[in-house]
Amino acid sequence: MGKLILTRYRDGVLSALYDGKRVILLDWNGKSDAPRRGDIFRARIESVNRGIEAAFADLGSGYKGYLPLEGDKSLKAGAELSVQVDKEAVKTKLPVLTRQLSLPGKYLVLLPEGRGIRWSRKLDPESLPADLSERLAPYAQDSGLIVRTNAADAEPESILQEAGRLSELAKQIAVRAEHSLCPSLLLKGEAEYLALLRDLREGEAEEILTDDQEIFREAEEWLKANQPEDLPKLRLYTDPRMPLAALYSLETALRRATEKKVWLKSGGYLIIEPTEAMTVIDVNTGKNEGRRSAEETILETDLEAAWEIAAQLRLRNISGIIVVDFINLKEEANRAKLTAALAEAVKADPVHTAVEGLTRLGLMELTRKKRSAPLREKISPSAGPDSFSEKSC
Repeated sequence: MGKLILTRYRDGVLSALYDGKRVILLDWNGKSDAPRRGDIFRARIESVNRGIEAAFADLGSGYKGYLPLEGDKSLKAGAELSVQVDKEAVKTKLPVLTRQLSLPGKYLVLLPEGRGIRWSRKLDPESLPADLSERLAPYAQDSGLIVRTNAADAEPESILQEAGRLSELAKQIAVRAEHSLCPSLLLKGEAEYLALLRDLREGEAEEILTDDQEIFREAEEWLKANQPEDLPKLRLYTDPRMPLAALYSLETALRRATEKKVWLKSGGYLIIEPTEAMTVIDVNTGKNEGRRSAEETILETDLEAAWEIAAQLRLRNISGIIVVDFINLKEEANRAKLTAALAEAVKADPVHTAVEGLTRLGLMELTRKKRSAPLREKISPSAGPDSFSEKSC
């Protein structure tokens, strides 16, 4: 049974999603007033740089943002406009902004500047009620709607209620933008752990467990307002003899999710090496001697590694460009099997991950959409590759 654990850790909130006994997702977020993904601001353009096709915006409270122009030739310094944080600040880089606002719900995403209805690429529209498009149409006259994968298992009334709530929120933001001072915050994005609640797939968490009264209260209020159908899953854990972090060995899970080496059941292992530009993953046979030919042993290790790599990308929130150096397979049919297996493995990830295929040098390339900083940077933002330890937990 899937279970989501929420607990206090290092003056922040640690989220751990379990699938049975295995941790499939870890996330930590500390307290910060810095702009985060989803925040919407009324911003003032400070400068426009045509050379790099970008503008720099004042968000207020001392924060700045980077806005790609995307072909906009008319934007000038001094302009006031509504923007949303698309990517959070990373190290010395400013947060990336977008003018294409989006309001995500569990089943839908509303685009205030869009029009019409679109469907998630992972969703078969024929699996939904035949009249759903017709019933959603009134909400898509002044805004765009994207029907998310989660809608496949939802009652039509729940989807329609969410459409109404998001539509009302869009109207409120428009009124705030018209009457607020500039620069100013128009809408604070949801806390990361609440966004996690929103984005969970149906059945991934049959229980939401926390041992913190404040987290429980915030989650309860948010679920009542946004996902009342999931409210019965929320439970406050109150055993003082064994905190949740100890009960579920969360420090051990964190340490393993930030180590370079990941062992495979066959005896092989992965080396996961983050760099400035990409993440490099090396696959090794290790102790897997196999009982068949060398090619079969390599294929066995590579296939196991493919599924483990997909799991590690989600667990560690690795994004951007990922290059995997699998053990070299000689037979073309086996290389095709490996590519197909990796493409199938990443389908379980809610974050879009694309398998680009093998390069001329035999390296597998993937791209995974960036939503926030990887787990390692959040837990130890100034740490080097080997600085994470149990003591730091």
